[in-house]
Formats: sequence, structure tokens, C-alpha cells
Amino acid sequence: MRGLSAIALVLLENGLTRPASEVDLPLGDERMTWQDVHRLGAALDADRVPLMAIAEDCSIIAAKWTNLLADDDALTERCVLTPTRVIDEVKEVGSLQALSELLELDLEKTIGWLNGLISAVAEKHRPAVLDGIIPDQTDGGTFRSNAELRDGSEIDDALRTLRTITESRSEGV
Repeated sequence: MRGLSAIALVLLENGLTRPASEVDLPLGDERMTWQDVHRLGAALDADRVPLMAIAEDCSIIAAKWTNLLADDDALTERCVLTPTRVIDEVKEVGSLQALSELLELDLEKTIGWLNGLISAVAEKHRPAVLDGIIPDQTDGGTFRSNAELRDGSEIDDALRTLRTITESRSEGV
């Protein structure tokens, strides 16, 4: 298996052929499908994406490798792209502005991509899985945890006033 992973057999979307150990084999789980992992991973690093025509086979290979190898095996850590890895890569960039630069998209299209990531995660998993990738209202859109966003310290005065009025009305004050 390790020997085969070093042979350039995987055709990429960019037309090149690379060893499996140097590509992102998409693997889904109960949180996100392999198709979504493939699509989102393509935007994060286009030079590591298997051709869509073989992506399902690559996903099957990734599943078999993860079943055979230990969780912390260097081969699977390097080439199996999971929902966790996609989300962790987004968290690591730290802001909407940095994500825009990584994706090489304007801010509006980056927000669309981020919304696509959010909608790709199964609804019941969203609160836990997406914690830390919701942008605040600063210019750069710093990614914050759910707890930090609930704090409201980053909410501008006009929205804070509207929020207070809305909460007062709902409480019957």
C-alpha cells in the first residue's frame, strides 16, 4: 500500500498525475459527504484535487486506508481529506479576509463559499463542528467561537440598540 501510494497514478483536475500520497483523497462521514469534501478541498488547494471522474474511487481507497492504518498514520494524515481537516484548515486562516486571499476570491464569493461549507455540514452537527469559523463584524471578519459571538462586544451600536429593543418587545417590556 505504501509503495503504491508513492507511484504517480492519480489524475488531478489540473491535468497532472501525482502519487496518492501527494493528493487529497476525499473522505466523508456523518457530518459531510465525500462529494462536499472534494468540492471544498478543491477550492482550498487545487493542486491536490483528484479528477472528479475518479474522486469516488479515491474516496473508497481513503476509507480502506483509514480502516487498515492507525488514526495517526503519516500516510493518511497527509493524503486523506476529511471534513475535520477541511474545517480545521478554514479555522487556521483566522478570518474572512484571509480566507478570501487563500481562495483567491472576492469577499462576496468568499462569503458564498463559506455559506456552502456551512450548508454542507449536516444540520445536527453544525453547532459543534462549525464553532470557531463564524466571522465577526470587524473589517477582516475575524473567525470567532459561538460563545464569543454571543458576548456581543463586537456588535456595533446600531445593531446593539436594535437587539435590545427586539429583546424588550419579546419579553413584553
